[in-house]
Amino acid sequence: FIQGSTAPVERIFPDGNADPLDLTRVGNKLFFSANDLESGKEMWISEPPYNEFSTRRANEIDRPFPSSPFDFEAIGETVFFSAGMGNSGVELRKIESPYTSTYVSRVDDIYEGSDSSNPEQKLAVGESLFFVADDGTHGMELFVTSPPYDNADMVEDINPGSGDGDIANLT
Repeated sequence: FIQGSTAPVERIFPDGNADPLDLTRVGNKLFFSANDLESGKEMWISEPPYNEFSTRRANEIDRPFPSSPFDFEAIGETVFFSAGMGNSGVELRKIESPYTSTYVSRVDDIYEGSDSSNPEQKLAVGESLFFVADDGTHGMELFVTSPPYDNADMVEDINPGSGDGDIANLT
């Protein structure tokens, strides 16, 4: 690497656009989603020296279908993200060190069954993660998960009943 130069970290999709998104730093590691054509849109990780030998797919949640992870947020060494899985829809998931598919888990099945809660707007506050999701009963409302991150609770039904709470721009 020559200071002041720019070069691709990895040619994930050699003849096309890998469309890397959701760049998220955890220590000296970089997490992002990208499409390699073989597995579709999946989570990737790059570590120093940030080249093709230190960049790899971190997980494949629902082979042979892409999980299409998005909206990454880190707390400590845990990366939270939204992703699909055939039997539980798009739900809140996490990956922990050493960042392989063995260490990927669903935080909670917020919209029970195969429907999706579509968690979005993730925001870390201390050791808690706040996010907006739909549990199938209350519409899009504010949820929180805290250590050990194995469940999530609705903070408040802001718009009582099935209407959305119209929550926007968590900061």
